[in-house]
Amino acid sequence: MMTGQTFRERYGSWAVVAGASEGLGAAFARSIAAQGVNLILLARRADALQATADTLRTAYNVQVQTVPLDLASPDVQAEFERCIAGREIGLLVYNAAYSKIGSYEQMSVEDKLRHIAVNCESPVILSSMLVPQMVERKRGGLIFMASVVGMSGTELLSMYAATKAFNINLASSLWQELQPHGVDVLAVIAGAVATSNYEKTRPAAVRFAPAPQDPQKLAENALKHLGKGSPLWTSSPQVSFVSLLLNRLLTRAAAVRFMSNATRQTYAHLKDT
Repeated sequence: MMTGQTFRERYGSWAVVAGASEGLGAAFARSIAAQGVNLILLARRADALQATADTLRTAYNVQVQTVPLDLASPDVQAEFERCIAGREIGLLVYNAAYSKIGSYEQMSVEDKLRHIAVNCESPVILSSMLVPQMVERKRGGLIFMASVVGMSGTELLSMYAATKAFNINLASSLWQELQPHGVDVLAVIAGAVATSNYEKTRPAAVRFAPAPQDPQKLAENALKHLGKGSPLWTSSPQVSFVSLLLNRLLTRAAAVRFMSNATRQTYAHLKDT
């Protein structure tokens, strides 16, 4: 990772992490705070968000503002505008995500639309409010957490896969568009991450499935790869291998079947729950 001074020079003194209360989002917040950058943390759970903020203030002597916010809410834009007022935000990490496991036919319309609101609409809203100032300052960065399932699609996670494909293409497009303006963009293609939410699903072990990754190492490595010449970064050698299978070695039909088979084995016990 860059030194603290260089990181602050590149991305400024304030960053936003969405989905920051625990797990990977909290790991991103720790990695950024370690560079001496102040933080605005967004998440639904006020208590967990505050606990993370308290830890960061003590450990890194940075300012941390917490914003308890449902990123599916129609108030996202107004609330975000209020919390960033008067601050120069140079980095956005959009880690928040909604994922419901189950068949498309059994999933409610409300759940389907929540996927779109959290995984697509809110990253567009937040980045749209920050990018003009980044372009004006000729520096900044955007990280969008994506997923290997967004590269092919899969049953039982149809809406999640579709929205992660959106994140991949949004990041790739902005990477090209914003490069001349000094703004770095990265989509992180990740597999499973060893968080409490992951453990709660009790996923089954599946052959060829990437092993769950340590969230702190993933966050640190993602920040290292921001601005390093590619719009996409696969988070481990195993994820890179699966990505190669899905994009180069298998037909589209075979790729979807491969991923769906892995998803069925991993999450069959949670189908339509």
